[in-house]
Amino acid sequence: MFRPTALRAATAAGLACALAVTPASAAKGHLGFAVEVETAGFFLTPSLERVQVTRVIAASPAANAGLRAGDAVIDIDGVAIKGAPAKPLAEKLKSVEPGDHLRMTVRHADGRVATLDLVAGR
Repeated sequence: MFRPTALRAATAAGLACALAVTPASAAKGHLGFAVEVETAGFFLTPSLERVQVTRVIAASPAANAGLRAGDAVIDIDGVAIKGAPAKPLAEKLKSVEPGDHLRMTVRHADGRVATLDLVAGR
């Protein structure tokens, strides 16, 4: 039996690292937030259990859209987080280009649910 594993976000390399806090290259889009990710299952094919925003950079696309530290991510572009394969979502986020839209549904700390539209910057 496998236990859920918590991973910290730190770079734009994807969910296992970060959700675009720092672009991997000048051509990649910047969203401006980091998350903590909890996964379950086999390490080669993990599934998502929980994604929580840990940091939002001031004046970033994430901050401008209303994302806040402490928000729980419910879905990204219509794909529910709970039970979703982690790798395809990480690849999607890794390939964000400037001008791309990312729709996220989040639950704020006060319990309100919001759908946010982030537009990747440079």
